[in-house]
Order: sequence, then C-alpha cells, then structure tokens
Amino acid sequence: MQTKTGRAYLRQGPAAEYIGIAEATLENWRYLGKGPRFSKPSRNIVIYDPDELDRFAEERTQQSTSETPCPETRPARRAARKARQTPAHRRGMKLAKRETPGADAQLQGPSKAPAPRLNGTRAQ
Repeated sequence: MQTKTGRAYLRQGPAAEYIGIAEATLENWRYLGKGPRFSKPSRNIVIYDPDELDRFAEERTQQSTSETPCPETRPARRAARKARQTPAHRRGMKLAKRETPGADAQLQGPSKAPAPRLNGTRAQ
C-alpha cells in the first residue's frame, strides 16, 4: 500500500524504529491518543504514514532543553495527578494509616510463635 507521496506505509515495528522509540512506547501512545496518527485497515493491523511520522517528529524538535517541553511529558502528568490530590486528602491518607491499630502486625503476616499445647499435644 502506497501513500500519496509514493512511500510505503509502515507497520508498528518499523514505524517505531523510524522515529527512534520502542515499539511498546508507540503502542502506549496509540492507546493514550498522544502519538502520531495511524490507520487501521483491519482489526489487527496498524499502519503509519511515513509523512505523518516525519510531521510528528518535526513538531517535537527543540533548540535547547530550556524550551517548553511537549504537552505529553511526564512532569505535566505528575502535576495533574498532584492537582487531583489536595493537601488535606494526602494528610487524611497519612492519618488513616497511623490510626489503624495493629496495621503493622497485619502486614508482617502470621507470627512465628509455636502453637499452644492442649493436653500435651500440639493444636492443629
């Protein structure tokens, strides 16, 4: 299958290699809706237009590290997650952990103490 410019479409593996990322990253971006545009000619086949991959890479080209990063970067996601958790929410979580009696004992599992003896035999 050829693109409008006469280049062949790329499957997921070659497309990931073309833009220099892991195949799993490209799949994850597709799931999150933040990667390059793709086509699905059938249920199990995903193809990428090389021109679209070039455009995607060009949009993310920067001159220096001090420039504003792409909107899909991790710091933006981290900030959104923190915004959802208010300081009172985080404090409440800490208090709930501290106030649970015996929480440490529950986390350690069963004790190593021997079973109590009943009439000279061990309890099963």
